[in-house]
Amino acid sequence: MTNTDISRRLRKYAAELSERRENLYRVRAVRRAAEAVLAVPPIEEILANRGRAALEEVPGLGPSLAATIAHYVETGEWLSHPRGSRFLSREGPTAVHPAGSPCSPSCGSCSN
Repeated sequence: MTNTDISRRLRKYAAELSERRENLYRVRAVRRAAEAVLAVPPIEEILANRGRAALEEVPGLGPSLAATIAHYVETGEWLSHPRGSRFLSREGPTAVHPAGSPCSPSCGSCSN
């Protein structure tokens, strides 16, 4: 999987967030991440040589997007990753809040 593929998926995700009227800052962060991955060495190489934590060092990628991208590269499956949580949750109308209770994608406290 190339950085262009990853960037394309991030842009698609940003569009989905925007269509659902999610937090504008989240949408912008995902768009910035789409640009950021185009400016670094191949993500697959970063993961192979330095692991998932190295993605967080890429300017524009925080823990949530780094985990989402790593999972996507490793499995081909796109998942959203709530900030502050160790758990990946599938995108959809509901997700699991970091505290473990159901929440809506726009709850605001978990960045789904």
